[in-house]
Amino acid sequence: MIKKISFIIIALGALIALVFLFSIIMEGGFHPSRILGIEIGILIALFGTALSIFQSRRKPSAVSFWSTLRDKFFELPTVVWIALGFLVNYVLYFIAPVFLNSTLHIQYPDKYIADATPIGIDLQLNVEAIRTLFVQNRIPSILNPPIVNFLLVPFLTLDHATGYTIITFATLVSYALLIIFAILMSKRENHHSILLVAAITIFSYGLQFELERGQFYTISMMLSLAAIYIFHKHRDFRFFAYLLFCLSIQMKYYPALLVFMFVDDWRDWKGNLKRFLALGLANFLLLFLQGIGYFNAFFHQLGTKSDFSEVWKGNHAIQSFVGLLSSSGLKQAGLVTTLLYAYVLICLAVVLVGAYWRNTKGFNADLLLAFTIGALVLPPVSHDYTLPMLTAPFALFLASQSLRDHSWKGIMAILLMFIASLAYSATLFSFKYRPSALSDTFPFLVIILTAAVLLNILKGRQAEAQ
Repeated sequence: MIKKISFIIIALGALIALVFLFSIIMEGGFHPSRILGIEIGILIALFGTALSIFQSRRKPSAVSFWSTLRDKFFELPTVVWIALGFLVNYVLYFIAPVFLNSTLHIQYPDKYIADATPIGIDLQLNVEAIRTLFVQNRIPSILNPPIVNFLLVPFLTLDHATGYTIITFATLVSYALLIIFAILMSKRENHHSILLVAAITIFSYGLQFELERGQFYTISMMLSLAAIYIFHKHRDFRFFAYLLFCLSIQMKYYPALLVFMFVDDWRDWKGNLKRFLALGLANFLLLFLQGIGYFNAFFHQLGTKSDFSEVWKGNHAIQSFVGLLSSSGLKQAGLVTTLLYAYVLICLAVVLVGAYWRNTKGFNADLLLAFTIGALVLPPVSHDYTLPMLTAPFALFLASQSLRDHSWKGIMAILLMFIASLAYSATLFSFKYRPSALSDTFPFLVIILTAAVLLNILKGRQAEAQ
């Protein structure tokens, strides 16, 4: 069968080449389109020749040839789908707007990052708030948890340039440690997927935005992942896991949702509840380290922030996304907001219930990714410099995928991994590069969350069938 197909391909290619060659001879002149036709014909004939040689050496039947091709497809490593997803968005959101624009000049969008003066302004504002608090003995307009105040007090002795340099290198070191912990928590054969995600993301807009502002979300996420790693891999040192997790929450509130990662046995609901309550109480008591007066002021500001929503394309929170839709004429904004919150919470619940139902032992990459996305979209304000928090959870999620059978489940798993990689890589480029309809990052995060939930369900069904 394959032998016949190869001869047909060779004959077709030769026929195409001869037709165009004959037209050149009859009419004269080397017309570009006819030369192109000859080249296409030659390429088709060469392909048929290669297929014929392959068949003569292997001598497979038609059935075995296609089954081998199918097996090779399903055996492709996850890294292929990550790279393919990135390549698509690289062309769409970098090559096209920068090089293939209508101006015929290299074009960088204005305000690629919403930069502010001086660079590292968030760090400067935090340090100035600490100066007001400790030097001038007044309550500043910016209030951080006491732990953050104590950690940043040494910056009062430094000029801003030196402090900014320190926080930049601390962020980059934390990024490297995030990847190291991710590698330690995954199987050896999946390390290349994690390294590819890390290598791509280090050039991302979100990380550049975080560095520009002098923020420390990457540092906070690194502490959380270190805590999760110690909890599951080094039981004797769990005290340090709890310590690091509390420090992570005090630095940024977002990791609080990751408390569900600290589970040994999902059936031991009493033990898990005690652990959750103890961690919650410890973090609450840490807010009193500077006294009741500071706590009252901090709590009041926290309540004010919860009612604040900043609507712009660099904020991927649900409220900002709906606000942008409202400015474009959306009606029933309140209903849409409620539905989006409900959808995200249902997705988180599905993964959580699945972990409990299957009593998943050890580290759960699906749970980590789902609740990290929840932490990114549920707060009223979540600027794009929080996106680096997603790097390690997404890499670990892809590295944990092992569904590769030939059924519809295997096809769905590959498709969902590709879609997730496509959506994730879109978040690596500034909204300035993306078309207006795709400028907000929130939909991409929801697509990743949805793909993660569906893959989690597929894995659950596979486990039940075994």
